[in-house]
Amino acid sequence: MKYALLIVEIPMHEPGRLAGDMNNFLREIQSHTAKTGITGMLNVGAFLIDLKNGLHELNALVAAAEEYKYATRTLFFDQVPPFVISKALPP
Repeated sequence: MKYALLIVEIPMHEPGRLAGDMNNFLREIQSHTAKTGITGMLNVGAFLIDLKNGLHELNALVAAAEEYKYATRTLFFDQVPPFVISKALPP
């Protein structure tokens, strides 16, 4: 596997916790990825990780999510997954 798509499940049922904890989590992730440059954040809670240097990057993000008690899901790919990006239609 060459790439991993990590989905961090955001607890929408706890809006108060979401604002504070999620901001702290994202700051932590941003600080970590700025050092390595390996991870791409596709959206809040969705990360595309290049595994060319092993699983360290994935492990670090999962560990950070676990600190905040966020569940994660991971999909592995042999190549960069093709995404369909759509634009919202005007009202």
